[in-house]
Amino acid sequence: MILPPHSLGILGSGQLGRMFTQEAIKLGYTVHVYSPDKNSPACKAGAIEWTGSYLDFPSLKRFLDTVSGLSFEFENIPEECLDFINDYSKSRDLNFLKPNALSIKIAQDRILEKQFFNSIGLNTVLYLPIATGEEDFSEFPMPAILKTTRFGYDGKGQWKFNSSDELKVFLRENPPSNNVKYILEAYYPYDYEISVIYARNQEGKEFIFPPALNFHRNSILDLTEFPAPIPENIHNLAISSASLLGKNLDYAGVFGLEFFVSGDELVVNEFAPRPHNSGHYTQNGSDISQFELQLRILTGMDLPEQNTIKPCLMKNLLGDDYSNSLQLCLELMSKDSRYHLHLYQKDEAKPGRKMGHINFVGKKSEVDKRFFNLT
Repeated sequence: MILPPHSLGILGSGQLGRMFTQEAIKLGYTVHVYSPDKNSPACKAGAIEWTGSYLDFPSLKRFLDTVSGLSFEFENIPEECLDFINDYSKSRDLNFLKPNALSIKIAQDRILEKQFFNSIGLNTVLYLPIATGEEDFSEFPMPAILKTTRFGYDGKGQWKFNSSDELKVFLRENPPSNNVKYILEAYYPYDYEISVIYARNQEGKEFIFPPALNFHRNSILDLTEFPAPIPENIHNLAISSASLLGKNLDYAGVFGLEFFVSGDELVVNEFAPRPHNSGHYTQNGSDISQFELQLRILTGMDLPEQNTIKPCLMKNLLGDDYSNSLQLCLELMSKDSRYHLHLYQKDEAKPGRKMGHINFVGKKSEVDKRFFNLT
C-alpha cells in the first residue's frame, strides 16, 4: 500500500479533479494535476498545477515522473497522448495507470464503445457507423440521432433527424472527415434514465452503488435521485451489467454507467471511465464518496466491506442564473442542515456551465420545492 505523502497524478484539472484532491488531501496525499488550463478548480483546492498541452510530451513526462500513480478526470484525451501515457506506464509500473488505457480508448469513441458493449452481451440501441456519408441508411428507423464519435458531452455534437432525406442533406454539408466521424443511433423512447457508480480495485474486488434516477434539462444532467425508485429486476440487471463491464475491461478505478429503461427492457447508453456527475450524491448520501473510492484504488488501499446509504437528491448548479441560485442555496442551508453545497470555484459563470451542485440528504417529499427550480 502506498502511504502519504506520496504524490498522485490526475490528468485534467476541473471539478472532478478538484473533488478528488479534496479527498486526497484529507488523508495526507499530494495531488498533481495536468491540463492546458491555469488557475483551475483543482488548483484552488490545493492541487499542484502543471499547465501544458496534452501533446507536449517532454512536459507531460516531467509531470508523470513526479507522481506515483495516475488517474483521469475526463476521457476525451488525444489518442497520441493516451498512447504516450500507456507506453510510459509500462516502463514504470504495471499498477501506475488506473484505469487502463483500453478503457479510456473504448469510452472516448462511441462506435468502439457500442461494439464492446455488444461483444460482452450488453444491449444497446440500434446504431450505424457513418464513415463516408454515402452509407445506405434508407432502411434505418427514423427518427434517429446523429452523433460525433468523439468529444460529445452535455448534448454537444448531436443532431436529431426525422427523415433520411434530412440526414442526407446534413451529411452533404457536413461530411465525415479525418477529424470528425459520426455514428447514427435509433431514437429510443425510454421511460427513464438510470446510472450506476461502479468501483473495482486491481485485485478484482468490486464496490457498486445502487442505481440512481437521472433527470435532464437541455441535454445536461439537472437532478439525480438516489436510490432510484425502480423495480427490483431493473435494479439487479443494472448492477450485473456494470459488473460485467468492469470484469471484461479488467477495470481498476471508478466509472459511471448510464442506462435507458423502457418497461422491463434495459439498454446501455454509455460509460465514463472516472467519477461521474450523477454520482455526486455519494459525497453526502453514503459512508464513502466516489472520489475516495478512486483514491483508495489508485493508492492500493482496500475497499470497504460495508456501506450505509441515505436517500439523497443531487441538483446541478449552472451558470445561467448562478447568483440567484447561490443565494437560494445559502438560504436553504441556513434553515436545514441536510443541504450540502459543493462549489467548483470556476472563474466565470456561463450559461450551461456547471458551477457546482447541492445535495439534499432526505426523502424527495421532504425537500423544499424551490430546490427543483435551481438552475
